[in-house]
Amino acid sequence: MTGLKDTKINKVIKLVFASILLIAVGGCDIIKNSNLMDKLQQEPDPSSSLIMSERGFGKLTKGEFMAAQSLFDEALQNNPRDVYALFGKGIVLQHSGQLDQARQVFEAIKALRPNNDQRLLVINDLAPQSLRDLAALNSSLLESQGVTSAMGKSSPRVDVPGSFGPPGNPGLGQSKNSGVSPSIVPTAPTRSNIGRSASMMPGTSLADANVIKRFETLQKLRDQGLLTPAEYSLRRNRNIGALTRLTAKSPAAGLSRSVPEAVQITQRLKAIGRALELRAISVRQHGAERTMIIDGLMPARPTISEPPAVAPKGLMSAAEAVRRIVMLKERKLISEAEYVREKAAIEKILTPKTPVVAKNTSKSPKKASVDSGPKPALHLASFRSNKAATRAWSQLKRAHRSLLGNLRSEVNRVNLGKTKGIYYRLIAGPFKSGSEASAVCKKLKARRQYCDAAFIS
Repeated sequence: MTGLKDTKINKVIKLVFASILLIAVGGCDIIKNSNLMDKLQQEPDPSSSLIMSERGFGKLTKGEFMAAQSLFDEALQNNPRDVYALFGKGIVLQHSGQLDQARQVFEAIKALRPNNDQRLLVINDLAPQSLRDLAALNSSLLESQGVTSAMGKSSPRVDVPGSFGPPGNPGLGQSKNSGVSPSIVPTAPTRSNIGRSASMMPGTSLADANVIKRFETLQKLRDQGLLTPAEYSLRRNRNIGALTRLTAKSPAAGLSRSVPEAVQITQRLKAIGRALELRAISVRQHGAERTMIIDGLMPARPTISEPPAVAPKGLMSAAEAVRRIVMLKERKLISEAEYVREKAAIEKILTPKTPVVAKNTSKSPKKASVDSGPKPALHLASFRSNKAATRAWSQLKRAHRSLLGNLRSEVNRVNLGKTKGIYYRLIAGPFKSGSEASAVCKKLKARRQYCDAAFIS
């Protein structure tokens, strides 16, 4: 094994490894139609595999993948534990698009636990890198490859001199002439992230669930240090209109589309970050893919914005709009100030305007209009059952008879998502105005009773 560390083999490997080769050629006896781990138990013949591995890397530098495959296969027949031949085999498998099998090879290298003396040169770095680390990195990149393709179909052209291989690969490196950043493969999103947002928050529309999922993912990227606070604020503030529809600028178009899970996105960003640390990809490549992933999640400067939101009409739409912003506040997706502004905007739209009444000369005056729509009210408590909420109303009415004695109650069922579940909110009202409701609410709080503004039918 240690013979591969001499100057000659390092020069060969230096030209090979930096590429992310997605290829695998058919007829892989060590991989196909056999158990790889069983093969690894065979008695090794290092002396004979060493020469074959060196020749295989030589063929790879010339782009002769079929010939390289044959040499790596021969080396592995003689010594199935030859980690260099396995790594070359993984590169060949990546190049042919047999990504699952390539990942199996890199996982096998990790299982063999190469020692620290077993290293490879990466084209962007003069210092040799641990073969075990490089295998783990390529395995991680292969596993997270679907994120980039799901977040966008193209990216800025990147010229990477000194490496080779076809475009569209998720491993380390890039095509010499393709000019495309790593892993940009226009494919359909994986099955795992289609429709999962809908089940995340029962009772929430798929479109709104996808929007909420994007904001929650953005928070997680910030919390894990994958996004700076400045980047987070810029992207959130530009698109907050997707949450507070009536009081903020229209967000970027397309935020209601499905998006990969947060864990998939963080895994991919960490993988390309690690690749940059090992200098397996350039700063320019890393920046291009990172920007495309984050822009695909929530763009800072969108070229197309959503049309202005339609204000709620009618009692049911208004009640749903209020419940929605309450849920967003409880999930810490909007601030208290944003919540107050949005709620006030809903209330302003739904407050009936004073009608202009024409003078009536008849003896029997007619009523100007019938007041309709939701009225200001108070949210007094939340319970796990309708029965508990109804029972609590009787107790609260007795305890605060001077404030609540002339009001009626209403119990609203709300769904706060998978983590919190279903609650039943006790609402009391109506009041003639929001200011009157606020005054009573202030008195209740002074008595240590929970209270918040709401609406009642």
